[in-house]
Amino acid sequence: LIANSVTGLFDIEGSHDLTGIYLSFISIYLLTWIITEMVTNNAAAALMFPVAFGLAESIGVNYMPFVMAVAYGASASFISPFG
Repeated sequence: LIANSVTGLFDIEGSHDLTGIYLSFISIYLLTWIITEMVTNNAAAALMFPVAFGLAESIGVNYMPFVMAVAYGASASFISPFG
């Protein structure tokens, strides 16, 4: 559901618009980072991995950069003082 809403938000369904792909990549990182501020980094990665994988598959791009964005976003709790 989240992956479909991000795909619809950036209007990248079926097209290889680089701006939309980059924005969805950044949104995965930011969503993971926001979630990891509220829960542990392992839980944030476990919650966001299926979203990132589904988003990459729905766009039709390689899923590995999206998985790495989840990994870096989940480990970014040091960015704010709340972490």
